[in-house]
Amino acid sequence: FDMGRLRQNVSMVNYITRVWAANASLDDVEPITVNGLEAATGVTRVNTKSGPALARLVAVRFQSGRVARFVMVLPDRAPAALIEGLQRMTYSFRQLSPVEAARLKPLRVKAVRVRSGDTVESMAERMPFASYRLARFATLNGLHPGEQLAVGARVKVIGE
Repeated sequence: FDMGRLRQNVSMVNYITRVWAANASLDDVEPITVNGLEAATGVTRVNTKSGPALARLVAVRFQSGRVARFVMVLPDRAPAALIEGLQRMTYSFRQLSPVEAARLKPLRVKAVRVRSGDTVESMAERMPFASYRLARFATLNGLHPGEQLAVGARVKVIGE
């Protein structure tokens, strides 16, 4: 996800093909509407360490002249369930009202020192998420399954 700026008179199809992905060979470019917001999408082939893949680009215009840009990389032969999930995510995107935006508190990455008695599990419990705390903590810190924390080491946690 990325935010860009755009001139008001540029269509989202032109933006995606001539500005954002001007150097890519896009297929299936089409205008779409995401919760009342003008948008466009297209697909390009990319090479990854895991082999060929598809990159789905989605650009959504906000009234403020800003553009939300998403790049979703899918395996070359992505299962239908994965594609459907990404479509649901795309169409759930919407602009927040000023009241909703004012209620939000940004999460931040913090570096903390491991103390005696701290474990991967206890550090993960500090994360302000309802699910996947352990997986998020391990990924954030590049930990392998079963890896322990060293007292005095610095680790990253998410907090308010």
